[in-house]
Amino acid sequence: MKLIKSKQFLISVILLMFLQTAFSQNSSESVNKKMSHNEIINMDIEQLSKGTFQKHFLIEINKERTTRGISPLSLDKDLCKVAQTHANYMSKDRYGHLDDQMRGGAQRIKLSPYNIKNNIKIAGENIAFGPKTIKQLIHGWMHSSGHRKNILRESFKDMGIAYKKGQWTSSYVNPHTGKHRVRTGLHFVQNFAAKR
Repeated sequence: MKLIKSKQFLISVILLMFLQTAFSQNSSESVNKKMSHNEIINMDIEQLSKGTFQKHFLIEINKERTTRGISPLSLDKDLCKVAQTHANYMSKDRYGHLDDQMRGGAQRIKLSPYNIKNNIKIAGENIAFGPKTIKQLIHGWMHSSGHRKNILRESFKDMGIAYKKGQWTSSYVNPHTGKHRVRTGLHFVQNFAAKR
């Protein structure tokens, strides 16, 4: 009899843990859905679901384009996968456009399913480290000539966005300690492309 009760207790505990996990994931998503767009773009990105982040990032990028008479971008899942792969790579203290095989963003996109399906004619990439909100991320890119040029390039039609938390060791050496500065934060990758 004791064995049956302890099995029932164990099953109850496991079920409760499962329900708590499911509820916490759903509650953060429902909180994101109840918030206004302006609240979300000023919220810590790590508090947002991936879908909420991508949706509201795209809205902000397209505001920058459409207010200047440029057609909006579409979010592409294959470009998001390319961006996520490189964000994962950069999160291991490898910040930069090149991967371990010395390929840049355009080369990675050309090797992706996006190119196989669409035969791309142009591709580009923005990267960043550190912003905590969508608003900060876009502000930084829009105030950097190369990043801004990619965001506003009329020939780009599709976009992917991703991030990964990780470390970055800066090339700056503190003269007092003789050590490089190591920071932890979010690595962002935004890929752009257009079909032929």
